[in-house]
Amino acid sequence: MPTPAQTRKAVIDFITPYMDQPTNRQALVNGALWGEPFVANIDWSGTPTAFSSHLFEALYRDGGVDALKALLDEIATHTGRDNQARINQLKNDIAVLPTLPTSSAPATPASPPTNAGPTINIGGNVSGSNVNIGGTQTITTHNSGFMGEGPMRPTPPDHDDDPQTGE
Repeated sequence: MPTPAQTRKAVIDFITPYMDQPTNRQALVNGALWGEPFVANIDWSGTPTAFSSHLFEALYRDGGVDALKALLDEIATHTGRDNQARINQLKNDIAVLPTLPTSSAPATPASPPTNAGPTINIGGNVSGSNVNIGGTQTITTHNSGFMGEGPMRPTPPDHDDDPQTGE
């Protein structure tokens, strides 16, 4: 039984001659895996050998052994009986490749920098150093130094100026 590295190399060596042009690559991969969402992420560029190596990794990572087998089956439809025994052997070798681990835990979000203050998202209009919040209150920012630096300090609203009545 070949090692996973030997199987990887054998598959790449076998598929490389069929990956000579980007249009041929796309035809074979789409023929094998039409509708699989990960196909949209494949980079079709590179030499045939480099592409074949990247393709093996992408299919194994995103589609598992079934995706690799499907690609070999698609190639088989274009090569005739001459390669069928070789394809069957590669498919048997692929079938025993270890399953890549998947994480069921959600990704941990990155921690904010320790010197970061709170972030406040305000819906409204910004004009110069004034921020209009919902049309009823204005905050005037006081910048120290360059534009955008320094704390925002609210200016108390002038209770004599009602935006509705002007009083």
